[in-house]
Amino acid sequence: MKSVIVTASAAILLLASACNNSADHQSHQSETANPATDQPAAPAPVSNQLKDVYAHYHHISFALAKDDAAETSNGAKALQVAIAEVDKSGMSAEQQQVFAANEAALQEHAAAIVNAGIEEQRKQYEKLGESLYPLVKAFGSEKPLYKAYCPMAFDNKGASWISTSKDINNPYFGEKMLTCGEIQEEIK
Repeated sequence: MKSVIVTASAAILLLASACNNSADHQSHQSETANPATDQPAAPAPVSNQLKDVYAHYHHISFALAKDDAAETSNGAKALQVAIAEVDKSGMSAEQQQVFAANEAALQEHAAAIVNAGIEEQRKQYEKLGESLYPLVKAFGSEKPLYKAYCPMAFDNKGASWISTSKDINNPYFGEKMLTCGEIQEEIK
């Protein structure tokens, strides 16, 4: 189990490092002037401002799929910081409104995940996803995201989550039923 956690952590760190290097490269490019027009390059898309929020949400999702309450808690702590650090200056008025309408709920559910047991973490994760979904719709993402759905979650009530892949890694059942679910929507 420890080797799985170490491997997953290493993969997440590698992914985060690659994303940061890409962001640094893009940031450097946007700071340099375009020699043909002597105008600054276009600013990065607004979805970049939520890149860390998305990454930590997915960190939580992966940890829940592995039934790892401690790593889920670590992801939630990092998510709280990422939410607080979102730069709203490049957002349109509509995007600012969507962010403001969901920011407190995101913080609340992330905070509730931090000290909870795995089953309560899963309940809060569902609510977290419900608050994140409007942001994903309003801001988009550099890469496609997917709305996945498990009809059996929470005593057959069903629950959705936002995934980075079409492959199902169910955060509500973890290893018990890892592939239970379906993709309902591709979000670009």
